[in-house]
Amino acid sequence: MHGDDLKQRIQQRMKELGWKSAPLSKAAGLNPTYVRDLLRTSEPNPRLRHLQALAEQLETNVGWLVEGKEPEAEIVRIWNSIPSKKDKDEVISFAQFKAYQSD
Repeated sequence: MHGDDLKQRIQQRMKELGWKSAPLSKAAGLNPTYVRDLLRTSEPNPRLRHLQALAEQLETNVGWLVEGKEPEAEIVRIWNSIPSKKDKDEVISFAQFKAYQSD
């Protein structure tokens, strides 16, 4: 992951959606200074769960934030329709389990 690219994509989505750093951090369930600090860090190394929380608020996916891969619209639509964090965590756990099984 190239840190500058990650930061640019986060800033791009923030601008498109009208987010400021502190409100985005809070909405994602993170420390109020998290996004500001992430954007100021020369080599960010965020945890996956933090990226997942940010991606949800930025209406995208982790793949796009990290690598610039365009999200599949239908998958994003379905993901965004999952009502609770608990349900999303279960989907993530299941996907990780299936990925582990295929190794």
